Amino acid sequence: MGVTRRSNNKRNSKSKKQKTSKHASTSESLADTSTKQLSWPPTDPSAKPLPLDGLLAGLDELLWSAMAHIDPQTSKHQQKKCQVFSREALNLIGMGWVATNTHPYRTALGKGNKYALAMEFFERNKWNPPASLPEIQKVEVVDKELTKSSIFEGSYQHVIQKNIKVMQRELETNGVILIRNAFSNVPENALSMKTNCTPTKIQQTTGNGIAGETKSYYADATSDYWIKVQNHILRGFLCDNDCFEQVKGNKKAIILKYGQGAENHAHQDNNQCDIFPYQATVLFSENFEGGEFYVAFKEESTITRRIVKLENKGDMVIFAASKKSKYFHGMMRVTKGERSAVGLFQPK
Repeated sequence: MGVTRRSNNKRNSKSKKQKTSKHASTSESLADTSTKQLSWPPTDPSAKPLPLDGLLAGLDELLWSAMAHIDPQTSKHQQKKCQVFSREALNLIGMGWVATNTHPYRTALGKGNKYALAMEFFERNKWNPPASLPEIQKVEVVDKELTKSSIFEGSYQHVIQKNIKVMQRELETNGVILIRNAFSNVPENALSMKTNCTPTKIQQTTGNGIAGETKSYYADATSDYWIKVQNHILRGFLCDNDCFEQVKGNKKAIILKYGQGAENHAHQDNNQCDIFPYQATVLFSENFEGGEFYVAFKEESTITRRIVKLENKGDMVIFAASKKSKYFHGMMRVTKGERSAVGLFQPK
């Protein structure tokens, strides 16, 4: 027993030395960075750029410049410093509505986390950040309302049957269509979710949105009603039976709950389907404000959001949602009440 204890003591001592050495080397590297840098941020050849196929493509320098203006205390006590620090910087340049929870963004924003730690190191040693910080530049985002040609009225089955060609054209041109009062007499259990399912939270530290005053989340729906709805919509869009059979088994419905103050950042789901590159959202709330749905896209240097206001219980949006498309989708902040909806054609 004595030998074992001495061995453990040696191991613990060695471990402490390694940790101390690692901490010292990190501090030294940050110190070297601070004394050598002439501009913010320091050049880092190993840093990954922001995804070139995303809404933040080409905005790397603007984002890093904004980070230099953030108080390091912002993320000091947060578990996920990288996301918190990055969200603050994105807000400064007017892009705080874009999701950063996927792997390519986490990899790229690791660079930002490094600078956040460097700023804390400056603070801890009573140093000052670089004397001349770069100016904060806001990205111009153009918000447009949905055109009348993209708005339809009535039962979704009837509307699709009567207007399928027009709807497909509008989806290709604008990325989204709205069917007002698409649903009525929906079963009471339509908004139930699986009992053994753990909801995915919407929260700032994840980078997928803002939770709001109450819990905001999404989870798999259990009602067979939505399977039938999805099949009806697929039949309207897909004439070929083989295509229909190929798509129908790979889609599911989810329940979406957002409290007051919640926001769902612009993102793309992992939708790899070329045959039916769309998804849909059906509204099931009435007593709320805000929470507008939108699709966003970037063409050259212009970022546009096409905004759709869902007003009535049963309104449905169908939108372009392929990973190969230029479109991203999200929801603006709920300013009052609670917003409930069902997301259709989610990839399994």
